[in-house]
Amino acid sequence: MTHETILGTAIVGAAFVLGACSGTMAADKHASFYHCDSGQVTTEDLPSTGHTKLKTTGCGHEEIFYCIGAKCRSARILAIRLFAGDHACTDDKTTATAEGEDGMTWVASGCDQTQKYQCKEVPREVLQCDPVQ
Repeated sequence: MTHETILGTAIVGAAFVLGACSGTMAADKHASFYHCDSGQVTTEDLPSTGHTKLKTTGCGHEEIFYCIGAKCRSARILAIRLFAGDHACTDDKTTATAEGEDGMTWVASGCDQTQKYQCKEVPREVLQCDPVQ
C-alpha cells in the first residue's frame, strides 16, 4: 500500500466517523428539544455545499440540522431559543415558521410578540441567526 493510499483511506475513514458523530449528535439534540428518546429519531443525509446537512425525524417532528463534526444546530430551534431568550418567553410557548424555501429565514412568535431571524452557515459555530428589523 502506498503512502497516498493509506492517507486517502484515513481521510475517508475519518469522514465516515465524523458523519456518524454528526448523525448521533443531531438525533440527540432533536430528542432533547422535543423531550423524547433519541432512539425514536432517525437521520438522513441531505445534499449540501457547506456543512454536513441532516434531516432528523421523530417524536412527531422533523428538523434540518447543519453539523461540523459533532457540533450540530437547527436554524428553527436556534431561532426559537434566541426568541425565547430575547423576549422572556419559554421554548414551549414559542413557535417558528419558515419564510421562503431556503430554510434559513424564520419568523418566531410567542407571548404576544413576533421576530424574524435570518440564519446563515458560519465556521466553527455551524449556524448563526440574527434578528431582522
